[in-house]
Amino acid sequence: MFKKFRKYIKETAGATAIVFAIAIPVVIGATGLSTDLAFAYLIKQRLSHALDAAAVAAAASANEGDDIQSKINQFFDQNYPPEKLGATSNITLTIDGSDIIVSATAYYDTFFAKFLGVDNIEVYAESIVAREILGLEVALVLDVTGSMATVIDGVANIDVLKTASTNFIDILFDRAVFEDTIKVGIVPYATAVNVGPYGLGFNPDGSIYGDPFMNNPNSLVFDQSQFSQWHGCALALDYPEDTEDSDSTTLWDMYRFTFQTSQSNFYRSWSNYYGTWYYIVYDNYYGPNLWCNNAHILPLTSDQTTLTDHIDTFSAEGSTLGNLGMAWGYRVISPAEPFTEGAPYGDDKWQKAVVMMTDGDNYINDHYSGYGGFTEHSVNVNDLNDRLEETCTNMKADGILIYTITFSYQTGTDGGGNPLYNIDDDTREVYERCATDPDNYYDALGHDALIDVFESISRELSNVHIKG
Repeated sequence: MFKKFRKYIKETAGATAIVFAIAIPVVIGATGLSTDLAFAYLIKQRLSHALDAAAVAAAASANEGDDIQSKINQFFDQNYPPEKLGATSNITLTIDGSDIIVSATAYYDTFFAKFLGVDNIEVYAESIVAREILGLEVALVLDVTGSMATVIDGVANIDVLKTASTNFIDILFDRAVFEDTIKVGIVPYATAVNVGPYGLGFNPDGSIYGDPFMNNPNSLVFDQSQFSQWHGCALALDYPEDTEDSDSTTLWDMYRFTFQTSQSNFYRSWSNYYGTWYYIVYDNYYGPNLWCNNAHILPLTSDQTTLTDHIDTFSAEGSTLGNLGMAWGYRVISPAEPFTEGAPYGDDKWQKAVVMMTDGDNYINDHYSGYGGFTEHSVNVNDLNDRLEETCTNMKADGILIYTITFSYQTGTDGGGNPLYNIDDDTREVYERCATDPDNYYDALGHDALIDVFESISRELSNVHIKG
């Protein structure tokens, strides 16, 4: 039997060698396939990690178009450099509501599976990051004083402010994921702040807004076309209430200029000589709304068209009481009366911000202002600056993010030929301290700079609105 077995082996050796030779690619391919698949799995892990980083960065940036694609490419390349195993292609971005979807395909050149005719393995990965949508409330506190009528290179400052403010709103709403998570209010200010028909409890269209918050002993109506009716300006509350938020018990007095309350000692003696003329000019020609700028408050709204249309109505008139503008910006963004559109303080789903702009130093009119007549107050410019800072301090304590802008332009030169500007250094320092931090303060020199600053702040607030 042993001889027969040896004979069998000799007779089949050739056939076995042929079969084994044929089987070698299959055996090697099958054995190595697991290795190639392991490499492919490793590539998928690395690819997914790189996409996760890119998607998170994209969500945090809250930009659009080429900007967000550039951010994705930057973070992807940092986490999946070209020398990594597996060549990538087709890095794609999709924005679906609050979701950022980033996907990519990598191709792995096989080592062993080539024996089975598989030259490469396609690896696909996708990352989805849900962006946190943070509701954003912004009050634009805007200087519409007489100096804003200044014309520089053929363009009035007030018109540049309209452009800058409109761009601010357009950027904010264009980048919003859901429009109802963006609310903007507008607070023009000058000699006083005009609270509009809301002070008497009405909307501009005559419908009911809420409870009146103006003292109205003479039953006046809001009518800016009528000489003797109320045009909307409110007097300040007594200190410290002129630096604070308000409540449903607060009532403001109407701005009512009269000759008797406007007199300084100089003008009182001067008017004794020209007494009859003084009464005719001030009481009968200019009337009780003298220096009351007609641009009134617009409460927080998500209606982009209403906001931009309102900005278009601005005109320049009056002196600068920036502290009163900021105090009413505080009240517009507040959840308390008299304006109640604001979310509650401490609501972690909403961020509150105020952007305040001025083109001049605070100044109180000697005749009449938001603090009443000359004989009714003893408020000076230092008081206005101090109260502005105190208002800002109170706002910060309530979690309100504050941006401030001083709009500067050259008004001439001194005796030595050095340029003179419309705003002094003390005012700049007040506004810098008023901002949440120094990076939130801007000194915009010229028209183009003012527009750029408004756009920059709007983009920054867009990033606050959409968080990764």
